[in-house]
Amino acid sequence: MKWSSRIDKAIEVAARMHGNQFRRNGVTPYIVHPITVAWMVSEYTDNENTIIAALFHDLIEDVEGYELKDMENDFGSEVTRMVAMMSNNIDVEPGTKWLDKKKHYLKKLENADKEVLLILLMNHLHNLVTMKEELREFGGKFWDKFHGSRGEKYQWVHSCWQLFVKSGLPQKPVNKMEFLMDEIYGEESKKG
Repeated sequence: MKWSSRIDKAIEVAARMHGNQFRRNGVTPYIVHPITVAWMVSEYTDNENTIIAALFHDLIEDVEGYELKDMENDFGSEVTRMVAMMSNNIDVEPGTKWLDKKKHYLKKLENADKEVLLILLMNHLHNLVTMKEELREFGGKFWDKFHGSRGEKYQWVHSCWQLFVKSGLPQKPVNKMEFLMDEIYGEESKKG
């Protein structure tokens, strides 16, 4: 990953704000995910704002104490714009069903630029790699950790994949995402 003092500061903010959070397995510190996503993004762009937005892609929806206005003051309007576009719970009513929230979010993403979609592609890709490992470790109990059913989860991930394909994102990670969906979701992925 390209290093700069702004990226260094962004890593510090992300690490502090994700602080005591863990991934779904309860073992891996959450900060591993945004750093991995930012590193994956940096393989396809050296745009500093895009890399910082990747570090912050879950910040607004998953933590308290750091708002979009703080982000804009610290990192500027472009980072803030991208993160706001990726935050799927800032413009839906509380209590909205998981799948309905995702459908609303997908509509929002149809207007996203390639930088935002690249971050989301890498986010999905890292999540799928992690899911594959956890599925192997926990078996069927693994699905209990998610909102929505396995079929709904597949519907969401597949819809995102279709958006990534249409958007002309780099072929290698798009293909990897398709491969992982087939491995993880099995029969659901055969139905399309």
